Amino acid sequence: MPNIAYPQLSSGAMAQYPLRKRRVIQSSVNTFADGSMIVSNINANTQYVWELSYTDLTSVDQTALQNHFTACQGPLNPFIFIDPTANMLSNSSNLTLGAWTSQPLLSVTEGTIDPEGGTTAFTLVNSSPVDQQLSQTMLAPANYQYCFSLYAMAATPTSLRLGLNTQSQTYSLSSSWTRLINSVQLTDTEMSFSANIIVPAAQTVVVWGPQLEPQLSPSRYRATAASGGVYQNAHLLGNSLTFQSQALGLYSTTISIETT
Repeated sequence: MPNIAYPQLSSGAMAQYPLRKRRVIQSSVNTFADGSMIVSNINANTQYVWELSYTDLTSVDQTALQNHFTACQGPLNPFIFIDPTANMLSNSSNLTLGAWTSQPLLSVTEGTIDPEGGTTAFTLVNSSPVDQQLSQTMLAPANYQYCFSLYAMAATPTSLRLGLNTQSQTYSLSSSWTRLINSVQLTDTEMSFSANIIVPAAQTVVVWGPQLEPQLSPSRYRATAASGGVYQNAHLLGNSLTFQSQALGLYSTTISIETT
């Protein structure tokens, strides 16, 4: 895993809008003597090219972006990039899969009615006399601003905790769906941290739509499958980084990034 990560702005966001994200699929092409071709997408390499435009950058943010460009030596060194438009969690739509780790006495059952009327919610049953948690480890900086959210309810009044590393918050649950939101500025130095759903002793809760984002508040829920919005092998495009002065202490620039 790279030890360099794309910097978060001092505003607590990863990017400014509008931004551009382009998908590039490299396919195999066989051309025959008669001019006919066979195009195959089997094992095609999919890449995303990002164009992030910034305006009104403070000198602090300008320095952070310049330092990142220098640390990466332009396009040479890989870095961790968090998709500012995506859910960072893997398998947010299936809490029974390998990306999630549950403690031994916490039962996770799928097929429960969700807030949209489907059956994609999950029932968490803690049969022990102590708290039990369901967690996912993120390979991303542990000193960024993050927002962890999910929808939850319970047949009888109880509580639920959402945690990022050791920082957690407790929420009261009722028989109505409520979106729980834990917005935290982490302060650790590692390149990994955990997102935790903590169920109190001897309690049963229903949850749906867990989402983790590198920002202050949640956006609409985006379900994920095998991979979330964290890229471990991103590269800068271009051999130079130029800033334009807009006013005293304010700058603009555009940065292009390639992720695989």
